[in-house]
Parts: sequence; C-alpha cells; structure tokens
Amino acid sequence: MLLLPTMIELGVLGLLSAVWLTLHYQAKRLNESQPYHLASYQRDRRQARFYFLSVWVGLITAFLGYRCLEATSGMSFETSLTRFWVVGTLRGLTMWGLLIIGAVWTQVGQRASQPNSDGKSLLPVPEEKKNRE
Repeated sequence: MLLLPTMIELGVLGLLSAVWLTLHYQAKRLNESQPYHLASYQRDRRQARFYFLSVWVGLITAFLGYRCLEATSGMSFETSLTRFWVVGTLRGLTMWGLLIIGAVWTQVGQRASQPNSDGKSLLPVPEEKKNRE
C-alpha cells in the first residue's frame, strides 16, 4: 500500500504538468495573421506574463501544499485509502508547484545568459570574440 500515494502523486503531477505545458504552448505561439514583428512582440509579452503568473501560482501551490501536508500529518482518517488519496494529492500539488518554479527559473536563466539580454549592453566586437577564444 506504500506505492499508492506515489502513484496518486505522479498522476496529479502528470495531469497538472500537461495542463501547464498546454498553456505554455499557447503562450509561445505566433499569431500568423499579423506581421512577424508585431506577432513576435505580442508573443513575448504573453510569455512574460505567463512566466510571471506561473511563478506566483507555483509558489502559492507549493506553500499551501506544504502547509496542508503539515496540517494533515496529525489527523486521523476513517480509512487508510482516504489518507493515501489526500497525502498523494497534496504531495503531487506541492511537487508541481516546485517544478513550475524550476521550469520558469530555467527559462529566465537561459534568457539572461544570452548576450545583450537587457537590450542595453554593448555587444563585443568580432576581434574581442577571437581574443577570448
């Protein structure tokens, strides 16, 4: 019976991740009916808003999941099956929140590691690139 909470956790985690990936795909799409520069600008704004909201949803979900796990640790349930469902669901929600924060942090780190990511930095001239190598 120890495997049941893990299976429930993975089920919740998979379901929520599939929903997040679908929303992420929608945020990254270009509107083909508009010129590229306008569609790209709107896509970048959608992505920034999506990442901002994702971090907050992930933080709140992880926080509430941990608090609920702590609150239910001392509770007695009618059946062990009920306890497995509650604990598995809460663990899945908590892990999903942490994974969303990690996914967004990875995207932000990749963007920040690109040259001129702030749009104001000077780009190295080709001679400087050759000297570094």
